[in-house]
Amino acid sequence: MNDYGSPLLREYGRLRRLGWTASAAADAARIRRSWDALGGYVGSKEDRDPAPVRLIVDWSDGYEPGDCDCDQRQRCRCQHHSDLLTCDYGQPCRHLCDEMRRADREGVYVIVGQVFDAYGDHEWHTVDAVHGFIGDDWRDSGYDTDVMSVAMDAYRTERAS
Repeated sequence: MNDYGSPLLREYGRLRRLGWTASAAADAARIRRSWDALGGYVGSKEDRDPAPVRLIVDWSDGYEPGDCDCDQRQRCRCQHHSDLLTCDYGQPCRHLCDEMRRADREGVYVIVGQVFDAYGDHEWHTVDAVHGFIGDDWRDSGYDTDVMSVAMDAYRTERAS
C-alpha cells in the first residue's frame, strides 16, 4: 500500500513543482524529513529552542554582486554603480542595480548550521554557513538542505563519540 499523502512525498512533489530534478528533490525531501524527525529548528538565534540542531537565519555583513558571464559586458551607466561591469542582455546596469536595490530593501542573510553540545560545554557550535542570500532566497535554494545535512552529520558524530 502506498501512502501518497506522506510528508516525504508531499515535500518531494512540492520541490518538483518548483523545478527541482527528481534526484535533488528526493535527496532534499529525505534531508528535511530527517531534520524534522531529529527535532531540527529553523529560525533566528534569539529564539530559544531545545532542538539538538538548528539552522539560523541572520543578517549578513554585506553583499557583493555576482559577475555577469554573458558576452555583452560593459560599464554600468547609472550614477550609482559606474565602477561595475554588467549587462542585462542589452540593458546595461539594470540587473545588478535592481539586485542591489533589492538587497537594500530586503536585507542580506547568512544561514548557519549549528549543533548543541549537550555532553560537553553546553554551547552551540557552528558547523556550516552560507552567506549572501537576499531576502528569503535561501529557502529551497539547496544550500539550506546542505547546511541541514552537515549539521545532522555533526550531531550524529558527536553522539557517537
